Amino acid sequence: MIKHILLLSLAMLLFTTAVWTQEEAMTEKEKQKSERKKAEKAQRSSNYEAILELLDERNFVIEAYQFVDRYGQTVQVNTTTNFIAVRDSVATVQIVFPGSVSGYNGLGGITLDGRLTSLEINEKDPGKGVRFQMRVFGSGFASADMFVDVGTDGRATIRYNGQYGSRFTLRGYFQSWAGSGVFKGSPLY
Repeated sequence: MIKHILLLSLAMLLFTTAVWTQEEAMTEKEKQKSERKKAEKAQRSSNYEAILELLDERNFVIEAYQFVDRYGQTVQVNTTTNFIAVRDSVATVQIVFPGSVSGYNGLGGITLDGRLTSLEINEKDPGKGVRFQMRVFGSGFASADMFVDVGTDGRATIRYNGQYGSRFTLRGYFQSWAGSGVFKGSPLY
């Protein structure tokens, strides 16, 4: 009988120790998860402020990695040569398709420069990002509206609507001119 009581006591002691160790490990994991979430929230907040600052300065580039035409066909493109940029009051749209040999800009695509007539911020949310609209007027554009969604992670989606029915979507990364590595071809006009 004493053996059974001793074995039962020993088993309870080992079980209690194992549960206590597991609870302490869980709290350590929870602490790490909480710290990681705080760091991510601080990073998103910092990115959000940087996006708003670049929009106020009108000095940004959206480097496109994907082109989607109005029928939904998607093409992966080079971020160095495919972009939409704004510098002060000049907006540039450059599209170059992979494998293109000829084009108006010397790179196998088209480069259009125009005057930025308006930039309106439609929606701001520190947790999600910024939604804004640009209107551009110029020789190559005639006039065009661009609707842009930028997330706090820097990913952007641009919906381009031209005056003559040209519509396409670009997906890319929002950043400053200084941090960008784009190569601009010869503009159309």
